[in-house]
Amino acid sequence: MASVLTFATEGILTKLTSLAAHEISLAWGFKAELNRLRKTLSTIEGYLADVDQGPQGRSKSVEDWVTNLKRLAQDADDVLDEFNYELLRRKVEIRNHMKKKVLNFFSFSNPVAFRLKIAHKIQKINASLKKLKSDASVIGLVSNKIDAVPQGIRGRIQTDSFPEKDGIIVGREEVVSNIVTTLTNSNINQENLAVMAIVGMAGLGKTTLAKSVYNDNSVIKYFEKRIWVCVSDPFNINVILICMLESLNPSKATVRENQDALVKYLEEELREKRYLLVLDDVWNEDSEKWESLMSYLSKLNSPGSKIIVTTRSGIVASLTETLPRPELKLLSTDECWFILKHVVCSDGSSDIPHDLERIGREIAKNCEGLPLMAKVLGGILHSKKSTSEWSRIKGNRIWDLPKTEDKIMSVLKLSFDNLESPTLKQCFSYCSAFMKDAEMERDDLIQLWMAQGFLHPSPEKSNLEMEDIGNEYFDILFQSSLFQNATVDDDGIVTGCKMHDLVHDLAECVSESRSMMPDFQEIQDIATPIIERIPEGSSGKLRSLFSNAEALPRNMLPGFKALRVLNLYEADIKELPSSIEKLKHLRYLNISETRIERLPNSIGKLYNLQTLRATYCDLEEFPKDIQNLINLRYVYCDAGAKFPVGVLGRLTSLRKLPYSYKDYKVMGREIEELAALNQLKGKLIICNLEHVRNGDEARIAKLKDKKNVRHFLFKWTKNRSTTNNNEEDHVLEGLQPHSELERLEIRYFMGSKFPSWMIELDNLKEIKLRGCEKVPTLGHLPHLTVVWIDVMNNLKCVGAEIYGSDLVYNKTGIKEVVVFPALKELHIHDCKELIEWMEAPEQVMVFPCLEKLDIRNCPNLRKVPSHFLSLKKLKIQGNKELTCLPKGMLLKIEGMEIRDCEKLTCIAPDVFGCCAYLRKLVAENCPSLQSIPDLNLFTSLRELSIENCERLESLVSSGPVYVVQLFIDGSSALQSIPDLHSFTSLRELSIQNCERLESLVSNGPVSVVELSIIKCSGLESIPALNLFTSLRELIIERCWRLESLASNGPVSVVKLSIDKCWDLQSIPALKLFTSLRELIIEGCRRLESLVSSGLVYVVKLSIDKCWGLQSIPALNLFTSLCELSIKNCERLKSLVSSGPVSVVKLSIDKCWGLQSIPTLNLFTSLLKLSIQNCGRLESLMSSEPISVVELSIIKCSGLKSIPTLNLFTSLHKLIIEGCRRLESLVSSGLQLPASLVHLEIRDVPNIESLPSLDNLTSLSELVIVNCGKLKYLPTGLHCYTSLKTLELGGIWEELDSFPDFHLGHSVQSIPDLNLFTSLGKLIIKRYWRLESLVSSGLQLPASLVHLEIRDAPNLESLPSLDNLTSLSELVIVNCGKLKYLPIGLHCCSSLKTLELGVIWEELDSFPDFHLGSSQLQRLELLGWPKLKSLPQQIQHLTSLTYLWIEGFDGVEALEDWLGNLTSLGTLQIWRCKKLMYLPSVTAMQRLTKLQILGISGCPLLKERCTEDSGPEWPKISHIPYITGK
Repeated sequence: MASVLTFATEGILTKLTSLAAHEISLAWGFKAELNRLRKTLSTIEGYLADVDQGPQGRSKSVEDWVTNLKRLAQDADDVLDEFNYELLRRKVEIRNHMKKKVLNFFSFSNPVAFRLKIAHKIQKINASLKKLKSDASVIGLVSNKIDAVPQGIRGRIQTDSFPEKDGIIVGREEVVSNIVTTLTNSNINQENLAVMAIVGMAGLGKTTLAKSVYNDNSVIKYFEKRIWVCVSDPFNINVILICMLESLNPSKATVRENQDALVKYLEEELREKRYLLVLDDVWNEDSEKWESLMSYLSKLNSPGSKIIVTTRSGIVASLTETLPRPELKLLSTDECWFILKHVVCSDGSSDIPHDLERIGREIAKNCEGLPLMAKVLGGILHSKKSTSEWSRIKGNRIWDLPKTEDKIMSVLKLSFDNLESPTLKQCFSYCSAFMKDAEMERDDLIQLWMAQGFLHPSPEKSNLEMEDIGNEYFDILFQSSLFQNATVDDDGIVTGCKMHDLVHDLAECVSESRSMMPDFQEIQDIATPIIERIPEGSSGKLRSLFSNAEALPRNMLPGFKALRVLNLYEADIKELPSSIEKLKHLRYLNISETRIERLPNSIGKLYNLQTLRATYCDLEEFPKDIQNLINLRYVYCDAGAKFPVGVLGRLTSLRKLPYSYKDYKVMGREIEELAALNQLKGKLIICNLEHVRNGDEARIAKLKDKKNVRHFLFKWTKNRSTTNNNEEDHVLEGLQPHSELERLEIRYFMGSKFPSWMIELDNLKEIKLRGCEKVPTLGHLPHLTVVWIDVMNNLKCVGAEIYGSDLVYNKTGIKEVVVFPALKELHIHDCKELIEWMEAPEQVMVFPCLEKLDIRNCPNLRKVPSHFLSLKKLKIQGNKELTCLPKGMLLKIEGMEIRDCEKLTCIAPDVFGCCAYLRKLVAENCPSLQSIPDLNLFTSLRELSIENCERLESLVSSGPVYVVQLFIDGSSALQSIPDLHSFTSLRELSIQNCERLESLVSNGPVSVVELSIIKCSGLESIPALNLFTSLRELIIERCWRLESLASNGPVSVVKLSIDKCWDLQSIPALKLFTSLRELIIEGCRRLESLVSSGLVYVVKLSIDKCWGLQSIPALNLFTSLCELSIKNCERLKSLVSSGPVSVVKLSIDKCWGLQSIPTLNLFTSLLKLSIQNCGRLESLMSSEPISVVELSIIKCSGLKSIPTLNLFTSLHKLIIEGCRRLESLVSSGLQLPASLVHLEIRDVPNIESLPSLDNLTSLSELVIVNCGKLKYLPTGLHCYTSLKTLELGGIWEELDSFPDFHLGHSVQSIPDLNLFTSLGKLIIKRYWRLESLVSSGLQLPASLVHLEIRDAPNLESLPSLDNLTSLSELVIVNCGKLKYLPIGLHCCSSLKTLELGVIWEELDSFPDFHLGSSQLQRLELLGWPKLKSLPQQIQHLTSLTYLWIEGFDGVEALEDWLGNLTSLGTLQIWRCKKLMYLPSVTAMQRLTKLQILGISGCPLLKERCTEDSGPEWPKISHIPYITGK
């Protein structure tokens, strides 16, 4: 734990030493103290190095010493920061008061006192450091020099090549198959050593995968020698060569130092022999070392040899790999359970008691997809036999389990130890501040690191900005597999990621999050009450606070005086207290997704603030004092948030302008604000340039001084009325950027000439032109690699004007030049008038490096140049004139995509001569294409896709075809394709919508792994399935004429899906599918049976809409079946089994003829049973205990009996609905299973009684609805103080009061619902004679969150709701005698949804109600026929996002106050017969967030809202979605 103990402290010390040296030059009055601090820090760092380099398991005194040092270092950091704050304040005052004669330097009171205060603090810290220094020698520490050279990571685990125990590999079968195929593919370049990298996080199974490949029979046969080397760290070439030699001939491995001798011996052993070398666990990221190793291996003269590298580092992978990288996904929960179970049952048995299996599957979820976790947890469970022991394992964090930290933590921690710098380790550990599975945005994370001071540049990186260091750190963590699930932008940059839960646990384990708040374990999502309880000693040290607080008391923030980060994202707050000015150290503030409308002026005193995030909140304008934030680098806000005029231009530290969504757009009239913002970097967009009057006004922006902006976008408004083209020329001339610009975009520029400065952009790499009048000369730019020409309606010819006529031609004639010398990509899109692309003169070399050409929607282009020396990728789309591609264009082509070319008849004139390198060919929507050349001629082709080529009749081949992926879709004339046996490398075959294709044929084995045949209505036959020796997935859909699938031997398919093959009558016996795991059969009407005379290994079986199916094999033959679903099989009468059934989840639905299923006790592993709509099923039987956890029986109208429910010993959830003949649940005198948590009984009209529930101590949800003969509620309900949901209704119609919860017999009293102290949801409906809910003076449970009362026409009153402070949803509907709404609504401060309607019909005004401070979001008002207007109270509900108005028959117009509901997103108006008028145009336009307006059953209003012609239409025409208009 040495590095864990010291890295945080070391990181702070490194920063402090640098800061102290810097502040000495600025300080006056305490330079000597600062000097002493700097020297002491340097000495102390040496002691820290001794701690880090010393033995593991140091004494607690050393640990305490490091902890005290860290606290002192943080105190010193605060003091230096306090000094720096005063410097910044002074700088602001000087700037703001330049005309004043007397300036207030250093503190508002006494500058001398301030200097003395700082000096005293530094003296105190120096004294404490001096004591620590003396204590160091007492506890045995010595001051060592810090070793800058990495020593390699301790604790490496050596690996070997021996197969895993029992040779089992789970969830990677397809990956192994793909790797083996690639390694043994003789078509791959045999001359050079090919390298495949297997990369992934710790525990993902990289080494196990490599072992499986290494020991595969095909690999053993193909490679004459196999060598396994565990490399680990450090990367020593000599050691690697020695290990190779030891593996081949140990007697020659005695030479240890002489590399030449080692290579000579290796050459002797491997000469002319094909070998496979596995380099396991490689960490080296030094390209020179790798190249050196490869140079030695290349001398071995072993053609066809391959190398596999396993690594956690993406950098290592990119350095080494030359072959496609296999993708290692996380395992599923089922796969983890398989591994875990196999380890538990080391004797080979798979028989685990069902109660343990249920817990075990939950434990498998905790494995988070990592096979290593499954193995370790399986090892722990191996000796555990009881459910209590397994439950304890399930409930514990992985780190808290015995024996796991050494096995898992040590493996994971290697990645952490490999991080070189202490600050990088701090950055990683800080990620524990995020919730698990949270998306971490790259920029946000870097800004948080920056705020914490982790990115302070070291002396050797003094030229770098903090963001540069942060980006470097982010990339390292991502490449080290500590980050995953990347979000990538259009430029291929990773913009966001997540952490695997186990890596998050590692970050927590090594982080400071616990020490940040000793009394509170997390720093994220802290609510207000918790914040207020944080002890003062802890709050004053806290540096990061992530809170979802409901409020921030004004006196609270000053207590967090050391805060660097305050993240209030999604906090339910309306304002920031002005006391925020006390947070002098604050560098990061996030108020996004809050309800804050304004910022206090005091925010202008946060001089250290670097990042301010305020998106998706109600902020309309920033205060003027924000101009004082001279350290502010980033502001994020919504488009509607405004800056006072002149303020933006004073934020001179900004690196990026405020933005909405992706990019902040400077409008033309704001351009002068850019003048002083010379720290801007990245991309800068300037829009509405038509508002810039002339070149002088454009020059005010001083874009030439913005050296860090690498990408400019200049944009005029599209389709504007053109005024003065000459002025546009001058404006663009005035927008001259610096000469190092890398990317430039110009949109809708109508000028007649481009600016002179374009010829000076020698560093320009990419230019995009869209909607401009003409194309500038670009051919001379030496580094230009990407050009986009888009929507150039006046462009008719590409030629000398673009190449550069002055460079191509001169007075004496043509001179030899190179035009576009570096261009690699050229995109020409939507140039409708482009007709010709001229050939360049012979003496001119054009596009010598062009690799990608993309021409789209240039329908009239008739001619393109024929000679592209380097072209590799070609895309042509939407060309009406193209008939054939010129040969010269295709000499080195690797990828060709041709789409929407009506006249194309020929892919290439000479395949053998010009498509030798073609690897990918796509032909789509080319209706004239009748043939494709002999596929055998495309020797490099790997991917072929043909779509909607209607006249293509056949594919032909005269020999082997090397395609790996073949996709054919929409070729309605296609009648044949070559014999599948000739496709020697085919892995994926998809054929769709080929109506005339009648058969697929093969004269031998087929290599396909994935085969899908969809909507080939004429297909009658395919080859016998046993010929597909590698087939893993087979999908056949809508092949109406296919009658049978056949096989003459075992079938390798893992997943088989057959859908809507109406004529299919038979498939092979299931026992032949030896690898089948998932079988889906749907819509096969003529299929009568599935047969098998032996065991079936399917894990998941789903049968649907097979109306003719009468039988399936006995369920006990399905030895691995976990999930069985049978639906819509009307003729299936029974399921049978003669022994135990392994099914875990069984679902049967709409099998109307089903009469019986096996006795339930045969289902030994069954956890979930659902039977629905089986009208002829009369009984379920069992004579022994049943393992089911969830049981649902719905709409089985003939069901008379079920096993007495006390046999369901593990039952958690029971739903019985619509079983009209069922009369009882348990035998007389017995009770329901004590394990029940959810009990739901609906529409069971003949049940007269329920057993006592007093044994259901875990019951949390109870629903009893529409049981018409049930006169009494079951006894024992008074025991359930933990009940969370209660829904009652439709019980015996004669009930006129609420049933007694206590006694369960005659109705004598009204219950006190307060018995249910945890009740969160209460639904009462269809109580026709119910008059009251509770006894007089009593209230509903204070815990209620959802209260719903429907269809109680005699209910006259409701209790007060003033105690329901947590209520979020209230529904009162169809209570015809209710004259008043319940009192106390104003106390329901959490109410978000309110639905009211159809109460006392005589009401002619809306009942008085007041919601107080409630932030109601959804309001539905139904059935108020006598009201002449909407309730006035609604206008104050400004947080409403959804409003439904229905049945206001007397309302003719909606009032203008509706415009006050500015948050409204949806407005529904239904059945308001007299309604004619909406609020005024002005009021409706205030509803800026209104997206949906629905009008139904309002005939007068509907007519007036007729589009374009209705008088109400102008009021609503701006709303995006209008229904019923």
